[in-house]
Amino acid sequence: MIRPVLLVSHGFQPNYEKAFANGLARNNLPVTVVTSERSLVDEFDSRIRVVPLRGSQDPRRAPLTKAWTLLAYIVKLYVFLATYPRGALHLTGMFLTASVPLGLVELTSYRVLSRRLLLTVHNLLPHDQHTWLNKIIFRLIYRIPDRLVVHTEKMRDTLVAEWGIAPQRVVVMEHGVDDLPATVAPWKPDPANRLRLLMFGSVSRYKGIDIALDALQGIMDFPVTLEIVGACRDSVYAAELDAMIAAIPAPHRVTWQRGYVAENEVQQIFEYADAVLLPYRHIDQSGVLLTSYRFGIPVLAFAVGAFPEYVTFDTGMVLADKSVPGLRKGIRELRANLGRFDRNQVRSFARQYLWENTVRVLLPHYG
Repeated sequence: MIRPVLLVSHGFQPNYEKAFANGLARNNLPVTVVTSERSLVDEFDSRIRVVPLRGSQDPRRAPLTKAWTLLAYIVKLYVFLATYPRGALHLTGMFLTASVPLGLVELTSYRVLSRRLLLTVHNLLPHDQHTWLNKIIFRLIYRIPDRLVVHTEKMRDTLVAEWGIAPQRVVVMEHGVDDLPATVAPWKPDPANRLRLLMFGSVSRYKGIDIALDALQGIMDFPVTLEIVGACRDSVYAAELDAMIAAIPAPHRVTWQRGYVAENEVQQIFEYADAVLLPYRHIDQSGVLLTSYRFGIPVLAFAVGAFPEYVTFDTGMVLADKSVPGLRKGIRELRANLGRFDRNQVRSFARQYLWENTVRVLLPHYG
């Protein structure tokens, strides 16, 4: 019997929300999604039922307006869950990640209001909150859902070996990619022989943008263009990056495009780059890596999390030396080896991770 599933993301990564829901719908699973103003509803599969409960997530809202909007969303969500037929509830993002103790209350309430509860664990601990207390609380949180969904074998092994989670309660669903683009632009070298690098997505300290900027300081034998695309909610870190960007010497160029990027602009941003930089300090899995592959762009990544398992000789380079000198050396090696990367081959590698394929492992767990 095919049972319906209710997806709640709390506005977490609209593209992930849309792609994951579409993948389930394409496997003929009845799907309802609690959406926000940021949700890409126009790109949802027509079979998906949409319940718009969360309103604006505009960071420019006045504090009082923001507090009122969040309170109204919480009330509407719990009223909806209390009246919705009890079935499978899948959380693809937690609402109270900024307050880890309240996250325990959040998960407990969902457990009470659902027949079957699944939680996607994108990272074992919130970014830059790796404290002993948070680990204790998340050890409790991870025992509440019926199933924990992770994107890598390494995450499953860690949950079992280090967090004491029963193996049968952890499901590995590899991170998916959207449909490959119907038309693509051929790669063309920069007329001025510049190496064009891209760092894409929300700007956080763990992503190592400061490491990349430091690395550029020591490269004077060829010009680099680094494009940073994404918003930064950490004002202290943003100020640090602004100062570092201002100090970047010629002939390098660094631009920072802040804020939301429309979906129809993403392909052009990626295709302009020669490679995507991923000098992350820590990560379990990254959607940016697979998005790069979707558009045929190779990556230069530090050897953290599952990156070594997903970066092959044909799709990029992994650096064991996770330091500024190590990245500087890697950038030089990347420039010397750009000719080995074929964008059609990179896109072909991404095909195996289409969402409609990767989500199938979850279908038996919704019953």
